[in-house]
Amino acid sequence: MNPRRPESQGNRPLWVGLVAVLLVAVGIAISWKRSDASTDRSSGDRGFTPGNAAARSTPAAGPVPNASSSGAATPPAADATGTAPDGAAVSKPAEAPISKPASNPSGPGVSDVTGATGTAPTPVAVVTGTASGPILLEGVVRLDGTPPAEREITPIRADRLCGALHTNAVLTRRYVLGKDRGLANVVVSLVVVPPGLVFQPATEKPLLDQVGCVYEPPVITLTTQQVVRIRNSDAFLHNVNAQARANRGFNFAQATAGQVNEKSFAEPESGIRLICNVHPWMAASVSVFPHPFHAVTDPDGRWRFSQPLPAGRHELEFSHRTAGTRRVVVEVGAPGGAPLEVSLEVPQS
Repeated sequence: MNPRRPESQGNRPLWVGLVAVLLVAVGIAISWKRSDASTDRSSGDRGFTPGNAAARSTPAAGPVPNASSSGAATPPAADATGTAPDGAAVSKPAEAPISKPASNPSGPGVSDVTGATGTAPTPVAVVTGTASGPILLEGVVRLDGTPPAEREITPIRADRLCGALHTNAVLTRRYVLGKDRGLANVVVSLVVVPPGLVFQPATEKPLLDQVGCVYEPPVITLTTQQVVRIRNSDAFLHNVNAQARANRGFNFAQATAGQVNEKSFAEPESGIRLICNVHPWMAASVSVFPHPFHAVTDPDGRWRFSQPLPAGRHELEFSHRTAGTRRVVVEVGAPGGAPLEVSLEVPQS
């Protein structure tokens, strides 16, 4: 009869087996970890957590350049809109970035014009100038097509005080045409300021007048922080209500003839409506730009920037409350150029 083995000796093989299994598992885990870390180092993925396959396959987030002929990213451009004395307004289409053509087949002094509806480019001559020096860009805007007849603003005649100031009917000013079909009240502006361009702050104080219960002029442009003088030339009450969105609006009364208030706007904004609540047909449009390269066409459709632009390619925007908006890429300073002439069309009804 064999003596009985102690219980601890009988279980010894089981414990030895368990320890061996644990040691093998730990070894496998360490081997996997080292292999994974080695893969990360060899692939250059040092910024991601080892073992995270999704992170290793995903590139760091960042802006994607807009492919163009120049190979550089093009920032989105910045719309001026106009408001008529009858209170109607037209929103400007979304702005598109400049797209530089690879070549200029039309020769020097010619650039591309793109309509607001995305029509094919057409050649347009630009203002001539020296190839190396800046110039004061100027031109004329003409209207193509037959505009509808203007309507009488009948409330002026019905108002005792306002009607007494006019012997003839006062008409709307949807299309104001001058010499050779020049179109007035078109806002002309530079879309993108060239990097590093230094310009002078605007010091002129334009006048926005109220004469015979009508705003004169109906459309003005300003540079941010530029002061505009608002005057009441009528011998009775008007109020000036600025319906701004990006800027702080204001509303004040002008009760006496000759009263002048000075105002300015801190932020760029297109088509700020100024109205008179006493006389609801009275309205003007103010567009504010972060630079001085803007103008409004005169009664003959002519315009001129107040400060020079350097030679090179620039994009301009021409915006009219009823004739729409057009973008033009011009070559400033190209030899053999001609005065810049741009046409807007009467929309098809």
